[in-house]
Amino acid sequence: MRTISTITIILWGAIAFSQIKSHGSVEVGFKDGNHTIFYDSIYKIIHQYPANTFYADISLDFNWKFIKFEQSLKSNFFYKSGYSFNPLDIEFASRLTFEYKSFAIGYEHSCLHPVISERSDVLEYNMMRGGIDKVFIKFKW
Repeated sequence: MRTISTITIILWGAIAFSQIKSHGSVEVGFKDGNHTIFYDSIYKIIHQYPANTFYADISLDFNWKFIKFEQSLKSNFFYKSGYSFNPLDIEFASRLTFEYKSFAIGYEHSCLHPVISERSDVLEYNMMRGGIDKVFIKFKW
């Protein structure tokens, strides 16, 4: 716990003295149509997002010299009634990139987790989970 506190204090101190540049964004929107997410072994659809799904995406990134760290949180949800929305899932993504001129090398982890709410199809949505680790090299021109 002490290590996390120390890292947090160092990061905020560095941001305060402009050593680390930070950026953030919030995006909310509406997806029209069905969104297929799962296939079984013979490629038939076994689940789709409900039509008219809303989404929210919150992203932060930190840059220091040639190092870039990005973090995002995405959630899909649908309208229930009144002021009520039902969340479907949450996707987390973290990316660490080392960039030099037009060359970049990095690592990314993303994972999808179900959100259990007042739905009759809880077991079906409970299957929506997984993670991906990615190591990459990127050239820009």
